[in-house]
This record gives sequence, structure tokens and C-alpha cells, in this order.
Amino acid sequence: MENMDGYRCTIIGAKPILGDTEVEIPRYGLMLRPWDNWRENRSPDWWRAYNAVKHQRHERYSEANLKNTLNSVCGLFLLLLFLYRKQAEAGELMPNPVMLRLGMPFKTDRVFWGEVGNFTYFLNSR
Repeated sequence: MENMDGYRCTIIGAKPILGDTEVEIPRYGLMLRPWDNWRENRSPDWWRAYNAVKHQRHERYSEANLKNTLNSVCGLFLLLLFLYRKQAEAGELMPNPVMLRLGMPFKTDRVFWGEVGNFTYFLNSR
């Protein structure tokens, strides 16, 4: 793959739900959708900011901010959950994530698909 567009086509083809998936940071009451731009066939804002800072640091340094950092970390979190789906479903992630949780469309009325203690996820594809 040469660029983010190539990855987008491949990943969204396998996991179309990724663009709709939220990540919750419960301690701060934040809900983020790091892959939201993929629903519009665009690279994520945090990815564009990363490249802007990398290539034009002297002009775009302000884009190296907390918002973009949190979105990139949440984006990685989602990719890792989808990659380790079987272990996540079995509650075998070690250590169990504490700072981040799945939000919609995986959030249920009870808790988040699974109890907080064993962190079981049912990562169904649509």
C-alpha cells in the first residue's frame, strides 16, 4: 500500500463498520470516531494533521495537538480490537483495556457488550 487511500479501500472492504464505530474515554466523558472520515472516502483528520506536521513542522506544528493524538490512539485501539477479535470475544486481552471502551454501535443498554471486568466484546461485522 502506498497511501492511506489504499488502506481505506482494503480495510473498509473487510470491516465496513469501522467508520461508524465510536470509542469512549469514560474518565473524561469523551466519545470519538477516529475513522469517521472514511465514510466520506477521505483520510482521517488526525492522519492529515500527522502528515502536515511531519512535512511542514515549522508551519503546521499547532496540529500536533491533544485532539489529533487522542483520535489516532483511538483509531489504533479499534484496529487492534478488530485484529484480535477472537481474543477480545473470549475476554483474553491482557491486560484488559481500562482507558478506552467501544461505543456505538457496540454499546448496549446494559454495559458495553460484555462486563467491564472481563471485557468481552462481540465484534460482529455488518
